[in-house]
Amino acid sequence: MRLAGVRCAATETAPVLRRRGRELWTPDADAFLQRHARCCRSPELARRLGVTRSAIRNRLWGLRRCDRSILGHRWTTKEDGELRRLAGSISVAEIAQRLGRTGAGVRIRAVKLGVSVRRPTGWVESDGYIMRSRDGRRERQHRRVMERTLGRSLDPAERVHHINLVKTDNASANLHVCRGDAEHLRAHRSLDRLVPALLEREIIKFDRAAGVYRLVGAARR
Repeated sequence: MRLAGVRCAATETAPVLRRRGRELWTPDADAFLQRHARCCRSPELARRLGVTRSAIRNRLWGLRRCDRSILGHRWTTKEDGELRRLAGSISVAEIAQRLGRTGAGVRIRAVKLGVSVRRPTGWVESDGYIMRSRDGRRERQHRRVMERTLGRSLDPAERVHHINLVKTDNASANLHVCRGDAEHLRAHRSLDRLVPALLEREIIKFDRAAGVYRLVGAARR
């Protein structure tokens, strides 16, 4: 597989990914096509991308079907902000579900915004947290996400709390910075104090056979 670039008149490189003589459209190529679709005719776009005119027309038709943003539903400032916030912390499919977009639409918009939606490589430690290697050293992914969100380094004493208690959900919306261990412990214990009210309102129940709490109406596992 080889990446070929065709220089366009506007000094912008037109990306197209080719394999065995067939065009394989990438998010970069789709974003380029969308940027120039209104100002350039199909023959010019075909020349820039190194494909046929029918390939250009077919791809535009396909994009119009899969991404509502091309059909007049423009991305809002709020959606762009949410995409920037979630990028890299959860999968593209999860971002698309939260925004009500397609995965292709999210990838194309990310390219336009200059945002990487690729999740950093890492592994899950025995304590349940995602670890990653950065500049030759190990770090916990949720702390890195929080530092990026805050725009500063975390103090060693600060702790990052997962609001939904899922340690692998490192979306910034699910993270909260605690000033220390005591504040972090208070966040966890505050949930314990809600149990009596949840039982009284029959939102949860205690399964005596299994010895665990369950949501009312939830199937056993």
